Amino acid sequence: MADEEAEAVRQATDEKRLLPGEEPQTHSGEGAVHWVQVYSDLRRIKRALIDDLKAMMEDQSVLVRDELQKSDVNVLELQVQRFERRLAFWRGRLADLDGGPAASEAESTRREGG
Repeated sequence: MADEEAEAVRQATDEKRLLPGEEPQTHSGEGAVHWVQVYSDLRRIKRALIDDLKAMMEDQSVLVRDELQKSDVNVLELQVQRFERRLAFWRGRLADLDGGPAASEAESTRREGG
């Protein structure tokens, strides 16, 4: 079980891990827009999980709060950081691909909180 837990944490926080189908060298603006959206959604969802978990933790004992912070909140925050790095990469990749209509779509995603 300890090995499974360690592997889960490694997978969740591995900066080099790409999602299935993610191709950093793509020459497609549509592909870059897709990954901007995917990582925006993942970041938004993980942030919501963190907020919800912290709200649930408020009424718990110190022991429970400490364990949830160490075992869950910290890992979720590391995941958010990973998603933010991937999102920055894809936004940069999109800009490198000349910015045409795909850049406008990604900008719209950014303005909408993605």
